[in-house]
Formats: sequence, structure tokens, C-alpha cells
Amino acid sequence: MLTVRNVNAHQFGRLYSLRVDGDVYAQPLYMSGLQIQGKGKHDVIFVATEHDSVYAFDALGQPRSPLWYVNFLNAEQGITTVEVRDVRCPFINPEIGITATPVIDSATETLYVLARTKTGNKTSGFHFIQQLHAIDITTRNEVDVYGLLAK
Repeated sequence: MLTVRNVNAHQFGRLYSLRVDGDVYAQPLYMSGLQIQGKGKHDVIFVATEHDSVYAFDALGQPRSPLWYVNFLNAEQGITTVEVRDVRCPFINPEIGITATPVIDSATETLYVLARTKTGNKTSGFHFIQQLHAIDITTRNEVDVYGLLAK
């Protein structure tokens, strides 16, 4: 239990930091005892960024590198994050991607995340997309979100 007595500079504070590719507005999520394919059993922290990425990190910070990582952008296909000037948002800067906190369905081991992206160009016009993604948290593979929701 946190108390005034045990929350001090000698007993309480940052243990480590982990590198991600964008700002974090969504709340990190935690799941204990998760069996990650090819990585073993871990207590996991899931972090979503405005660069349309989701990371799964070991909650104890070992290793510091992600257990898995997924990004919903594709420069070759012209899929980018939404620039702040596109929506005139004074609160989120410099890009808008995953802002809302994802949700984990522990029964199916699926993480649901809403990613915002932009496609197109000046000639053909731009399209802004909000897409719900479903990720298997043990493999990082995307699953058919509509098939899961129909069950």
C-alpha cells in the first residue's frame, strides 16, 4: 500500500524507461503471466503511440526491447499518420494516430485498438480513416475483428 511514509525518493520512483516511436496519450495496459510465442511467459505492458504503433514490453523491463511490436502505417502504400494541421487539433502534436486506450479481451487474448491514418496525395485527395484492429496478444498477428465480434 502506498503511504506518505513509503513514497519517498529512497523507496519510490522510476525504475526504468522504454523507448517508443511516438507520443503516448493512451493509458498503458498490463497483463500478468502471458505466454508470448517464442518469448516465454511474461508480465506484459502494452503501450500504444500516436505514430500508430503498439508495443508489448516485459513489465520488469527485461529485456528493454519489445517482446513484439506492430505498426499500422505503410509508406509504400501511402498510409501515414494524420498530421496535426489536417485536423487543427491544438492538444495532440505533431501527429495523431492511436489516442484512445486500447482494450484487452482476456478470454480471447485479443487487444482491440483504434488507429487513425491518412491515405492519398494532393492530386487524388486525402482520405482519413479510423480503423478498429484486433491483435492476438500472444503472437502480435492481426485477427479478423469482424469474425471475433460476430461470435
